[in-house]
Amino acid sequence: MALIRLNNQSISSVTTLPSGIDVGKIGQVISVHNTTEFTTTSSSYVDVTNFTASITPSSTSSKVLIIATVVARTGYGGGTNSETALKLLRGSTDLHEMSPFIRLAIGNGEPDRSMTGSAHNYLDSPSTTSATTYKYQTRQITSGTAGFDEFNLTLMEVLA
Repeated sequence: MALIRLNNQSISSVTTLPSGIDVGKIGQVISVHNTTEFTTTSSSYVDVTNFTASITPSSTSSKVLIIATVVARTGYGGGTNSETALKLLRGSTDLHEMSPFIRLAIGNGEPDRSMTGSAHNYLDSPSTTSATTYKYQTRQITSGTAGFDEFNLTLMEVLA
């Protein structure tokens, strides 16, 4: 590819990028916002209620960018450490596990709780044009309670 040198006079005349530069395009955006509290003490993964969204890619070569932000918490009233895990799935396929997602270290024997805002991003290649559902699951690694007070889930189709 040839190098193109621009000067101040030629900037206004540039209307397209040179061939061979792929910038990608966003085909569609799906967004879900939820403020319904969810808690669990389960040591096995469970679906986080309403922390799910579906998208139908327009091409099998499209990618899906998953952007999640959460207000999450973990806690235990017995004065011991508490850890919560979070996992992203496409349908029933595990994509990414964060274990632990939240960790609270307690040393004074008093009931404690940790709340934090956090984000998770993941680029998936579903290779389908069928409706595709993404969801999050959580589990409590140690004794205590995992909770989500608010979350935003955005799916963006990135066209090839």
